[in-house]
Amino acid sequence: MLSSNRDVYVPDILGWGFTDCSNVKDLSPKAKLEHMECFLKQVVAKPCILVGASLGGAVAINLATEICPELVKKLILIDAQVK
Repeated sequence: MLSSNRDVYVPDILGWGFTDCSNVKDLSPKAKLEHMECFLKQVVAKPCILVGASLGGAVAINLATEICPELVKKLILIDAQVK
């Protein structure tokens, strides 16, 4: 059960899931990272617990360690597919 005093966001990574990408020109790994970075900075806008599942684990690790560590207070990886 999720606590009632927490905001929970579950975004698709750009180009994965059900996100409409018909107008997106760049679906590169760099674009995916930039998209999630913007989401964290503009929507969440505070330190959060970041969860990365499967290939999303690689994105989460990059965000937490290199791109915006100031916005990730904890990192949870679920069956992360990373090298």
